[in-house]
Amino acid sequence: MSRVNYASVWALTFLVAALILCTVALVNGGPIIYPDTMLYISDGEKVVHLKAPFAVRPVFYGVAIWFLHWNVTVWPVLIAQGAVVAHIIWLTLRVVGASLRPLPFIALTIGLALLTPLSWHTSHVLPDVFAGVLILAVFLLAFGRDRLGRGETVYLFLLSAAAICFHLTNLVIALGLCAVVAALRIGWRPVRRLARPALVAGPIVLALLAFFSFSLTLYGRLTLTPNSPPHLMGRLIMDGPGRDYLRAVCPASDLAICKYLEEVPYNYEAFLWVFMNKVPPQDGKRIRAEEGEVVRGTVRMFPAAVAWHMIENTALQLVTIDSRTDFLPPFWAEFNQEGTPLARQVQGSLQSRGKLDGHALDEVNLLHAAVALLSFLACLALIRSCLASRLYWPAGLIAWIMLALVANAFAGGALSGVFGRYQGRVVWLLPMGAIAAAIALARNRPPVMARASRAKQRAVSGT
Repeated sequence: MSRVNYASVWALTFLVAALILCTVALVNGGPIIYPDTMLYISDGEKVVHLKAPFAVRPVFYGVAIWFLHWNVTVWPVLIAQGAVVAHIIWLTLRVVGASLRPLPFIALTIGLALLTPLSWHTSHVLPDVFAGVLILAVFLLAFGRDRLGRGETVYLFLLSAAAICFHLTNLVIALGLCAVVAALRIGWRPVRRLARPALVAGPIVLALLAFFSFSLTLYGRLTLTPNSPPHLMGRLIMDGPGRDYLRAVCPASDLAICKYLEEVPYNYEAFLWVFMNKVPPQDGKRIRAEEGEVVRGTVRMFPAAVAWHMIENTALQLVTIDSRTDFLPPFWAEFNQEGTPLARQVQGSLQSRGKLDGHALDEVNLLHAAVALLSFLACLALIRSCLASRLYWPAGLIAWIMLALVANAFAGGALSGVFGRYQGRVVWLLPMGAIAAAIALARNRPPVMARASRAKQRAVSGT
């Protein structure tokens, strides 16, 4: 097959795979939207038109997708997300020695779309799906440089930087994984030649430059998200140590939150989106500015309690996986009144009619949880078999995925809140890793006649 024909076949394969990964949106009759969806879209449009955005979330995802939807239709956004996911799965399989032909590859994407939450997150107009993309991209950059072309390396470098810019939890994941690569480079001789921490650190540096350049230019200060609510302070208060710290220091402190201490709710989301919107804007600004002081003071006063709650929340996030809709009726009323192109696209969808609310997705979530558990058990067995067969690439991929799942759970549960969508956005990596290892093992297995001959020789030598 010529190079042109090969590229054409795989381009068509990735397009078909992208559509398959949008299965949830196709069944829904429109993209799945979330309360943050409109914020991303409006912030992206404001930045493109050189207006100051709200900047409650990182604005870079909104800017990137604006050049796909042009305020006309968001379907290109979903297809692009699906294509990126499909391509990086294909690239990972190739690097670890488990490459597939187009039809088996499409079959794999069908399985991932139906049996894991991957299609759910690809079908969302949200940057969540890029957490899994980042994990695979960093793996390839960290260890697979010798198996990648120069163009592929540049692509993965820029893709990793973009994924980090899209969501703050991705920055935490990238920092953790970069630290692991650096430790392996220093301390483990077998992977010293392969590990490339500088190539992993590069996208982090590029993303931080983007964050700080944006905030410095528009707001005159160095910060990741200028108007973000105090997530970590809220987490510490909800867990208890933060509230205990405030009760201890407030009688002699002029912290802005002290005057509202008795009004602070015991629910994380209520704190961020109800309490913080209820206090006067000037006090809200002060509370956000004082987050660092409260966090540092809480950690100094209750280090053991803070550490314990972080471990507890990470463990809980690891096993909290669910797909759901969070667009409640009050949001729909306001959303439909705006009359945006997005509102017209989701009109009449299952989500807009409330068909995905409540317990509608319980059976789907039960299936996804069962597949995740079985995949985890399969990964434990397969990594042992791969090591016994000296198939270090698929074994390393499984180990990397398991490590990344913990990093993702920490970034979500310990530093923010325990939500099913945080772990759901990456749990599809488990079955993908198991399938990659199974393919590599199957290809490494000697033919039946050869195995029988060796067994006969061993029997003869034994007698």
